[in-house]
Amino acid sequence: GSLEARRSTKAGMAATRGTVTLRVIEAHFEEAFVDAPVNSTYCAVCVLEKTRWRRRRSQARGRGAGEDPMRPVWNEEFELDEVRDDSRIVVDVWNCAAAGGDSDAFYGKVTLRLPQLA
Repeated sequence: GSLEARRSTKAGMAATRGTVTLRVIEAHFEEAFVDAPVNSTYCAVCVLEKTRWRRRRSQARGRGAGEDPMRPVWNEEFELDEVRDDSRIVVDVWNCAAAGGDSDAFYGKVTLRLPQLA
């Protein structure tokens, strides 16, 4: 899959704070991995800081006309303000449960440490 991240910072605070722009582009699933008959995947983006936890969610993709459930394309951008420079960004990929189904299925995760993005 594809993921882009960039950050800008404001100096002069105890911990540097700034804006993180994260673009979730696409995913590629192997058929042997995916057990759902029809996929409708989404990403949950979390900012993990020492003092708080914030979460955003992308649109579900893979069930619309012309969409390939094995290669969902989100191409969504998340702008996260006032993020500490020692934070982590966590992106979880989930598949929506079918109507009347149990719960959403967890597909995977990536953790980005902001100091590594500089």
